[in-house]
Amino acid sequence: MATFSVILPVLLSLLPLPSGAAPRNTLLLGSSLSVDKGQADVLRSRDGTFTCGLYSIYTNAFTFSIWYTNSANKTVVWTANRDRPVHARGAAVTLQKGGALVLMDYDGAAVWQAQGDDSVGVQYAQLLDTGNLVMKNSSGIVVWQSFDSPTDTLLPTQRITATTKLVSTTGLHVPGHHIFHFTDSSILSLIYDDANFHEIYWPDPDNGEYQNNRNRYNSTRFGGLDEMGNFFSSDFANQQALVASDQGLGIKRRLTLDPDGNLRLYSLDSSDGRWSVSWTAMSQPCNIHGLCGPNGICRYLPAPTCSCPPGYVMSNPGNWSQGCTVEKAQPVMFLRLPGTDFWGSDQQHVDQMSKTPMKLFPDVHKANQGEVKWLYFYGFAGAIFVLEVFFIASAWCFVLRWELGASEMQAVEEGYKVMASNFRRYSYKELVKVTRKFKDELGRGGSGIVYKGILDDDADEEVHKVLRELVGTLAQMLDGEQ
Repeated sequence: MATFSVILPVLLSLLPLPSGAAPRNTLLLGSSLSVDKGQADVLRSRDGTFTCGLYSIYTNAFTFSIWYTNSANKTVVWTANRDRPVHARGAAVTLQKGGALVLMDYDGAAVWQAQGDDSVGVQYAQLLDTGNLVMKNSSGIVVWQSFDSPTDTLLPTQRITATTKLVSTTGLHVPGHHIFHFTDSSILSLIYDDANFHEIYWPDPDNGEYQNNRNRYNSTRFGGLDEMGNFFSSDFANQQALVASDQGLGIKRRLTLDPDGNLRLYSLDSSDGRWSVSWTAMSQPCNIHGLCGPNGICRYLPAPTCSCPPGYVMSNPGNWSQGCTVEKAQPVMFLRLPGTDFWGSDQQHVDQMSKTPMKLFPDVHKANQGEVKWLYFYGFAGAIFVLEVFFIASAWCFVLRWELGASEMQAVEEGYKVMASNFRRYSYKELVKVTRKFKDELGRGGSGIVYKGILDDDADEEVHKVLRELVGTLAQMLDGEQ
């Protein structure tokens, strides 16, 4: 009886579910999910937070996705086939006998499949309460999981590594050009990537790693979101996490790379199923590369608003990521303006310029007027300082010459010439020689001892000459005072 009581629940789990039964969280070998079986043919996590199945994006077009069950718009957090939806009729997701999870289109074509390292032993697929879809073997070991291949969203407890990345989803439900992943220098970054450009726009590319509070070439590439609303990464300086404004437990969260290229952390209001932003990477959305596309202009009115310059129209109405194209050929070119940057479009230009300039960036122009005013101010102050120094020096020379007579000035100048041209320094060795090793002491004073010294004949004659000139100069100065 004990053995029978253990086997019975296992056998019951293998039986097909009756029509209208509550969704299960496990898909067994040989079982499938399809639209033909109705809306109840889905997997649902045990706590009911997440649902997995075929998700309608258009009429008769579906993707194999995972979404928040109770969010207002059934917010998708993972998709297997973003670039190729399947038809409504005949499409199904099947866990095949060989252990592969395969999405088949109506014509039997395999659109997507997942297969673990040891798929031979796979027994079932299961949707966990974390939103992670896993495949397990008979020992309960996970051999494949959706957390290892994220699309545009990171869930709490999910990790981003050197081999994973987030890619934005456009309004057409296909992958976009904005990427969130670790660069070659191990910096977790937001990047605009298309056929022509590959540019980082977060963290601020104009700053260094130190200014952006990042560590370059760290030992690992590892980041994630915890249940408190803290986002951490191995390259964050001092391991300082980015914190949600509503930090705390018990809140359903998601970190999503939105279609506009901004990375935002959302919190779910359980009362109405709506999302609120609790953190954002780019506070100035106009700095996001590619937001308005090539030749597009982004301005705040007060929300970020895209527009085309005169003579240009949207390349694809309703999709600003494709930017603007010339509607009518005009002799116009983009001019270099201080404080502006043509994200991903600065290599596209024409070779002619209109004689009448177009005012495309009035706000930037006004902002730079203040810088010009300060430049003029500092230049004027510097000129005044130079003039003041010149006038003070001139006045000092004039007063000095006024107070001293002509003869006195001449005597001073002659004395300076004598000292400058005839006085010299003697080394200690020379002093020892001329004083005969300091033999004859003449006297002592407050400044030291005076010794008798005898120079060579030529030097002695030179000294006498200097003394005669000094005596004559002093005599002239005394006569002038009398």
